[in-house]
Amino acid sequence: MIKKIVFVLLYPFAVLYNLITSIRNLLFDLKLFKSFEPDVFSVGVGNLTVGGTGKTPVTDFLISFLAENKVGVISRGYGRSTRGFIELKEASAAAEVGDEPKMLFDRHRNSTKFFVSESRVGGYLKAVSQYPETNLFIFDDVYQHRHFKPQLMILLNDYNRPFYKDSLLPAGRLRESRSGAKRANIILVTKCPKFSENSEKRQIIDEIRKYASETASIYFSHFISGDPVNMNGHKLALKQKIVLISGIAQNDQFYRDVAQKYEIIHHYAYADHYQYTRDDLEKIPNEHPAFAVVTTEKDFVKIRDIAPPTFLDKLYFVPLSLKIDKEEDFKSEVLTSFMNHNKIKRAF
Repeated sequence: MIKKIVFVLLYPFAVLYNLITSIRNLLFDLKLFKSFEPDVFSVGVGNLTVGGTGKTPVTDFLISFLAENKVGVISRGYGRSTRGFIELKEASAAAEVGDEPKMLFDRHRNSTKFFVSESRVGGYLKAVSQYPETNLFIFDDVYQHRHFKPQLMILLNDYNRPFYKDSLLPAGRLRESRSGAKRANIILVTKCPKFSENSEKRQIIDEIRKYASETASIYFSHFISGDPVNMNGHKLALKQKIVLISGIAQNDQFYRDVAQKYEIIHHYAYADHYQYTRDDLEKIPNEHPAFAVVTTEKDFVKIRDIAPPTFLDKLYFVPLSLKIDKEEDFKSEVLTSFMNHNKIKRAF
C-alpha cells in the first residue's frame, strides 16, 4: 500500500522527466543534436536503468575474448575522487580512478589500456592520440551518452528487474523511456537462472521485442561466482563461518550467493561504490576477530589500498565471471560487426 502511495506521489515528476528525456532523444534522432561517431571500432555497454545490471562483468567478458586486438577501455570512473581524463597505471588507487576500472585493470593490465573520463568523446580523442595503434574501444556505461555513438551498442536487461516492467525516475528506476531500447544492436539479459525450458525465454523475448529494434539480437546470460580467494590466490575452504562485507547495488543477492557455501555470522552492507575508511576496517576484526572476511572483487580493490596487513591476511574476494547462452553466436556477431567496420573504413 505504501509503495502505491509513493508511486502515485512521484508519478507527476516521472511524467516531467519523461518529457525532458524524450525531447532530448528526439533532437538526437533528428540530428539537431550531433553525435560523434569514432573512426576506431567501438562497443558500448549500458542499460536503461539505474543500479547494477552487470556492466563490469560484461565488459570483462568482451576484453577477454577480444584481447588479441589492441583494446582500450574507457569508463566514467564512478565514485572516484578525481576529475578529467586519466590513464590507469600500476600505482593508480581505486579512489582516484573508480573501483570497477581498477578491478578490470588488475585483471587485464598486460593486454589492455584503461582510461577514465566523464566526457566519452574527449576521452576517446585523448586515448587514440596517445595510442594510435588501438583498433578497438569498449565504453562502459555509455547508453545515455548520445553525444557519442559506438558502432555496436549492447544493452543489458536485468532478469530480476526487467526494463519493460519498470517506470521512469523517480517513480521507478528507468533513466529514459522503454523505447530507448530501440537503439541497441544487441540486448543481453543478465543474472538469469538456469532455465529448465525455453518457454520463459520466449516470453522475455516477446516483451523485449515490444520496444527493441526488429534487427536487434537477444541473448541470455548468468554469472558464475568462484570460490573466495585471497590476494595470494589461496582459496577459502567451504562451510566456514565468515564475515561478509560489500558495497554494491545488490548486497542482498551477494549475501544469498555466499550463504550457499558459507555460514555468514555478520554482513556489513554499504551503499554502492562506498568509499571505505580505516575505521571501517578496524571495526571488523575488533568485533569478529576469529573469522575470515569475504567481499566482492570490486570492494577488494578499494579495501586493499587502505587495509592494514593483518586485515589483508584474513580478506578474501569472490571472483565473478559471465556465461552467455549461445556464446559463440554472440562472439561471432561482435567480431562480424568489427570486421565489417574495418572493411568499410579501408574502402574509404
